[in-house]
Amino acid sequence: MRHDHHLADQSERPNRVCPGRWARRIRSGESLPEHAENVVWRSGRKPTAKISRAQKLLAIFVVFLSAAFASPASATLLTFDSKYVVTSSIPVTATSYVQEAETDAGAASSARLTFYSASTSGNLIVVSFNYDNQASTVTSVTDNKGNTYTLAIGPTNWDGTTERAYTYYASNITGGADEITIAISLSAATTSYFEVWALEYSGVTTVSPLDQTSSGTGTGTAMNSGSKTTTFANELLYGWGLSSSTSTAPGSPWNTRSTFNGNFVVDRNVTAAGSYNVTGTAGTGNSWTVHMLTFKAGPTQAITGVGFAPSVVLLASNQTTTQGSDTAVAETR
Repeated sequence: MRHDHHLADQSERPNRVCPGRWARRIRSGESLPEHAENVVWRSGRKPTAKISRAQKLLAIFVVFLSAAFASPASATLLTFDSKYVVTSSIPVTATSYVQEAETDAGAASSARLTFYSASTSGNLIVVSFNYDNQASTVTSVTDNKGNTYTLAIGPTNWDGTTERAYTYYASNITGGADEITIAISLSAATTSYFEVWALEYSGVTTVSPLDQTSSGTGTGTAMNSGSKTTTFANELLYGWGLSSSTSTAPGSPWNTRSTFNGNFVVDRNVTAAGSYNVTGTAGTGNSWTVHMLTFKAGPTQAITGVGFAPSVVLLASNQTTTQGSDTAVAETR
């Protein structure tokens, strides 16, 4: 004999997770059958069945994963009460430039560069460097905080058989009271110069921040990284341009962060997905190269007010949330 304490009234039975093959969609305005359970509405309309505590926890978990791994355009606000779930969107803070440092180590097989101020944990560091020995390769890029530097572009060989350029980045960095010192090691010494730029940014998503990369090389006055289409609305665009003589950075809306040794580093925030490139002007007959990287904006996750009936869960999310239509999904047995 079964002793599962069946309730006589089907509407009073506890919510259960039913197999997906039993789920069916009820069109807007139709009444739900008495045996329907686990109803979740995508709009603010009040449904005729309650959602369970387990479903609320599942909704939090799903949005938490979405916030961690999708791309940022807004934060997701989930409002729970005992009957329904409502979602809405709030803006995400734009990325911000924090600081920049540069150096030329000369003829050397290693270079060290220290920021002028302490860095903030969770920020992004972009490191670009160029040297004049294409036979030499990078053996390591490290810092005194143990941050991990990932290759974004390179090696880019340019100016015939002379120059070699790279760009690395470290995301969700460990900062702290002491300034970060970056160390780059090569397999062989450079001929005469070893130029390094390092920039720190805040407001970039801490999980898989890099979206697009492009690079271009050429000879003449028109410098161009080549175009790439960003995947998400809110992104940081980083540009680095080098010339065998001197180069001029692009103007507004680009922000020029460095013109060290006649080269340039620029950046800008964009708020719409689209095709972007970095341009510049080199001297007549000069060789040049340009790197462009795009990074997804999005603050570090924060969760507050987790609870039930009523409660509010605010997740700093990586995606745009749009309001659904008045459609219920009813799971039945």
